[in-house]
Formats: sequence, structure tokens, C-alpha cells
Amino acid sequence: MSKTGKLTTGKVVDSLGSVGSVFAGAMTSRIISEKLGGILPNQKMKHAILTLVSLVGMGLLNRRDSVQALTQDALIGFSSTQLNALVKEFLKDKDTQEVKEGVLKTGLGSLPLGDYYPYEVEPTKEEPKRVIEFRA
Repeated sequence: MSKTGKLTTGKVVDSLGSVGSVFAGAMTSRIISEKLGGILPNQKMKHAILTLVSLVGMGLLNRRDSVQALTQDALIGFSSTQLNALVKEFLKDKDTQEVKEGVLKTGLGSLPLGDYYPYEVEPTKEEPKRVIEFRA
């Protein structure tokens, strides 16, 4: 039987750094993907290229030092986000341009309004904008 390691502060800090890097990589990939929209209008091609570039970058790095490990973690987030977007593009219905209802739609994060959450969409005339006031 193998023994599990003890939980230490150092391991927790390393894990937080890794998760933060993956998160930052995912955010960065969405920003870059959006900015490349005018240059690469073909969504499938754009997501495929970004996925491949990030995979090559991950392959060139090793985890011997913390900078390379954190960079590799960021590229993991980057490539995962772009691969997710690429799979959604392939699964979209040609008529509705949406992923069909089911487990894959939920798992891939295909929201009814595209990639926006309801609070990110401008309110309509029927739906007044809600203002939250903070009072001291």
C-alpha cells in the first residue's frame, strides 16, 4: 500500500499557485481569442490554432523550477479553454448555432445566451435595470 503525503502549508501554497495559474491562463485565452476574432473569423480554425500553440508551449517547458511549472499550468488553462471552445464549435447545430440540449451542453458550458450570463446582458425595456444601493 502506498502512503499519502502529509498536508503542509507549502503544498497548499503550491496548489493555490497552480490553480491561480490555470485560472489566469483560461482568462488570457478568452481575451486573446476575442482579440483574434477579426483576424481569424473562422472560429474552428482560431480555436484549433490557439490550442495547438499552447500545447507546443507546454511541451517545451519542464517542471524543474517554479516559474516553468506555473507557466505550464497557465498553458494548461489556456489550452483547456480553447479545446472546450473548439469542441463546442463542432457540436453546434447548423441551424440554431447552439449545442443541442443534454449533458454535453451543460458540461461544455453552453449557456442559452451564448457565452454570456444573464447579468452581463443589457436589460430590455420590460426588465428595468436593478440598482443596489449601499447605505452606511
